[in-house]
Amino acid sequence: KQEIPIVVTAENGSTRTYKINITRNISVSLDISEILRTLNIKNDGNYIYGYALETDISTILKSITDKEPKAKATGMNKSSGAIASGDTINIKTDREEKKYTIIIYGDVNGDGKITATDYMMIKNDIMDIKKLTELEKICADVSRDGNITASDYMMIKNDIMDIKPIIQ
Repeated sequence: KQEIPIVVTAENGSTRTYKINITRNISVSLDISEILRTLNIKNDGNYIYGYALETDISTILKSITDKEPKAKATGMNKSSGAIASGDTINIKTDREEKKYTIIIYGDVNGDGKITATDYMMIKNDIMDIKKLTELEKICADVSRDGNITASDYMMIKNDIMDIKPIIQ
């Protein structure tokens, strides 16, 4: 609260002081990247990643609004059930709105699991039997080096065999 005196002079020269009280009610919401950062979720502008396998979309939506009450988050292609690569989410605050595609590293086929199917899709891409789509390539790049290689193939194999889980 701030008080500002204003002195007013009449035509006859007399003055009178008025006091104006100013109360600022500033309530700024977090921006979307800050909301995601505080939830330990990474984003690159179009994609978000860092969620554990089998996380329910409703849990994600609730975590966003719990972190920032002024935010509205909606699952664009589903409102419940486990997330999968390719699922979309829309986040809106009083300052911005963004749509993201969820990435689960190793979930190449977008079924929300890391299985032999994902393993075979990478193998087929490497051997030029059947090339991956752009989204599938992002999900298959488990090593995150920008290339689909035998390293990614082995990381998925190790995850499937419970040797070493893929870090999301």
